[in-house]
Amino acid sequence: MRLKENRGIKIIQFIIAGICIFLITFNISWAINNYRTPLDKELRIELVYTQDELLATTQKLIGLTNAYQYEITRDSLQKVVIEKDLDYFNEISRNGYHKMAAETDLPIHNIASAKPSLFSYVLTKMGFSGYFNPFTHEAQVNDLIPAIGLPVTTAHEIAHQLGIAKESEANMLAFLVMTRQDNNTFRYAGYLYALKYCLKEVSNINEEKFLHFHQQLHPGVKENILETELFWEKHKNYSSKFFKVFYGNFLKINNQKDGMYSYNRFVDLIVNYDKKYHNLDQS
Repeated sequence: MRLKENRGIKIIQFIIAGICIFLITFNISWAINNYRTPLDKELRIELVYTQDELLATTQKLIGLTNAYQYEITRDSLQKVVIEKDLDYFNEISRNGYHKMAAETDLPIHNIASAKPSLFSYVLTKMGFSGYFNPFTHEAQVNDLIPAIGLPVTTAHEIAHQLGIAKESEANMLAFLVMTRQDNNTFRYAGYLYALKYCLKEVSNINEEKFLHFHQQLHPGVKENILETELFWEKHKNYSSKFFKVFYGNFLKINNQKDGMYSYNRFVDLIVNYDKKYHNLDQS
């Protein structure tokens, strides 16, 4: 009986030791970035905004998104099509980060390419567009998602590689990287990405205004949004809900108190960036 008790104690000790080693290694290798200087401090912006400021930024994003969609297609009814080319997405992401080197203290001189994940199907079922391995420092993207979202996802995962831990900040950097491109298609992808987040926030606080904004979108823009929504809806399952809860709690443990909603804190950054600099259009 005592032998079984000793064996049980040793198993518990082994598990605790394993968890401790994992957490120590995790924090030393990368997770300490959760406590780096916040991006809002580096960009010298606030994190609070009024409803009117949110509506003003959303209206501006609608104008930019519609304008680039028409510039690319010459037909407001057509969605924008991007060919899946991860090598090219990596190249334009690197170029975008170099263009914004003066705004942050990120180690932009040393950017490794994001890779297509071998587990893209699994990531799809879990509801994730990509992930960053904190131990190997490899950025991985789910190359099954609609192509319109892949350039921004690539830039987002590279942001993690550069030491940006917070999801909202990785979203913001991905947006800035895409909207600094010379290619209008990638600018469009960046504005569409930001617009979807802002529209979601508007829908949470003012449904009537959301419907008004939605009516202003070009049919082609709506098609791009619907394409992504249908993709995730098609693959939604119980496991995706479980992993979202699991990852949300993981984020909370790592100094991102809003959990999965941390992604949406991107809106705080973009509205205040617009409020201070008034230059969402980088052309």
